[in-house]
Amino acid sequence: MVLELLEDIARLLEGLKPEVRKVFLMVQCDWLTYKLITKQMGISLRSVERYVAEALYYCSVLRYGANE
Repeated sequence: MVLELLEDIARLLEGLKPEVRKVFLMVQCDWLTYKLITKQMGISLRSVERYVAEALYYCSVLRYGANE
């Protein structure tokens, strides 16, 4: 059951750009700080913030729809 849920989540996140998906999973699953992600990925703090916001918006649209 847990494996099926994880597979469903992975399929849903396939709609994200690879870098956005990676940052989102680093925050949500690995519990890494934004600062640590900037160092590991070699991107700016603003990019991390933007990627997380983009992923959260994407998840919100999937959950609630674009018009709500």
